[in-house]
Amino acid sequence: MVVLLEDRKEISQKGRIHLEKEIAAYIQLLRDYKITFSDLTNSCPKNANHRQEAIKVARLISENNQLATYVKVKKKLPIKEIQKFVSCCHKTISKYRRYVLALTLIYVGDFTNIKDYINQC
Repeated sequence: MVVLLEDRKEISQKGRIHLEKEIAAYIQLLRDYKITFSDLTNSCPKNANHRQEAIKVARLISENNQLATYVKVKKKLPIKEIQKFVSCCHKTISKYRRYVLALTLIYVGDFTNIKDYINQC
């Protein structure tokens, strides 16, 4: 039984180290897009429905190669193109653009732990 607990601690230690590396890489990526965590806290939707809409938009962008490429190259959201695919209004997407962009980077990138956390929320 003790061995099992030690193994769990070792696994969680490895998982924690992997998560720390993932978060550090994500922070660096956000810097490339000129986004800070402070920006994200200010632009995060307070309404749960708006948060879910933002997640839907981010997933849509990550699943559409043309939109994902636009985000990677231009480092901004293609708001007019997004409106062709979702029923969200222009004003909502614009208001939460930094938040949606940050979520998109998670879905497009290799941030499995962060992505799992978002999907649980």
